Amino acid sequence: MRICSISVLSVVVFACHAALAADTAAERLIGVWLGSGRASEAIYGTLTISDKYISWPRTNNLQSCKTSYEIISTEISDTFPDEFPTHVHSVKGRVFTTVKLKLGEENCLARSLGQPAAFLQFSFPSDMPGFAYVVEYDKAGKPHSELAFNKSQ
Repeated sequence: MRICSISVLSVVVFACHAALAADTAAERLIGVWLGSGRASEAIYGTLTISDKYISWPRTNNLQSCKTSYEIISTEISDTFPDEFPTHVHSVKGRVFTTVKLKLGEENCLARSLGQPAAFLQFSFPSDMPGFAYVVEYDKAGKPHSELAFNKSQ
């Protein structure tokens, strides 16, 4: 009987840990994110994320946007999904907390190709507070670019 209760407790502890990780990841998202590379500066400039919306101002080639979002996945790993092979970010002891967002139906142009992004995935490296790698996905779920952002203080 005791083994069963430990097993149930383990499941509850794991579920609580997963829920806590998801809450922490969602909290990390909220704020103002500044493009930290030429591509992210040119495409988005600044991302502003609240608990319900993500927005960015008009940049050189894109209109401004405000759209709702939904967190569809959260994970913690030593890599992140769809990390571009030319941008391997593995460092001994580094882990990534990754949050994938499904963007609302506002159909905002987000990619440099002039097509709407359907998903944005934020990956936060454990050894770089206030930094995120962001992967853009089209409506088919295909990754198209990996960008970098710093959280504004």
